Amino acid sequence: MVLYTERENKRWSKGLDSLMQAGQITSSTVDSVVKITTGSWDSGVDSIIKAYADAVKNGGEPPISVDEGLEVIKILEKMTSVIDKAEKERVS
Repeated sequence: MVLYTERENKRWSKGLDSLMQAGQITSSTVDSVVKITTGSWDSGVDSIIKAYADAVKNGGEPPISVDEGLEVIKILEKMTSVIDKAEKERVS
């Protein structure tokens, strides 16, 4: 039976965590490559655009309402304002 010191246990634990993360990243990458090469991959934006086009074509409700779209624009404008302000303060 092999006994490890606390330091060695931490190394093994960190090493195992790193290997598990690498495995997850590799698995996700392979999954994405397969989806892209087979044409079965859609981004969230692609799905919204397709749903919007279907709504226009068939006379249905769009997936995002005008009010929701305006709210997103307001949030993005606030974010841009904060970023611009931070940039100016950083440069000063």
